[in-house]
Amino acid sequence: MFLNTGPQLQDYPYEYSRVVYEIQNDRIFESDDFAVIVQGFMDKITDVFRTDAGGYDEKMYASNHLHLSKYGNAMLAQLLWNSLLEPVGKKSKRLTSKSIRAMRLKCPTKSDIEVYASTPNHAADLYPTFDKSKK
Repeated sequence: MFLNTGPQLQDYPYEYSRVVYEIQNDRIFESDDFAVIVQGFMDKITDVFRTDAGGYDEKMYASNHLHLSKYGNAMLAQLLWNSLLEPVGKKSKRLTSKSIRAMRLKCPTKSDIEVYASTPNHAADLYPTFDKSKK
């Protein structure tokens, strides 16, 4: 008989996300030349990647059915890149397998770079907080 004395496996991603947002919002990291900004593009993903028909999307996973394939890693790299080009406080969070496959790679413009470079790191009202309703 096993005693349930600690957190469950499914609690770890939730707790990790909570701590990451806590670090982002900690005033100790505020300065004019440094910022901690969560790229929370996977915050709402709670299931495996699926096909349009709802089945397990084998294309996203390696042959062991656990780790991501080259294609799956490429899709997540694209998500990260696009998230880096989104303004603080306006990051995409409602992603599905279908929207990930249909996603286009964003390209920065000169005005994008100027806006992001001039945004003060201490604009705390722009920083998202951890959404407790996810659990």
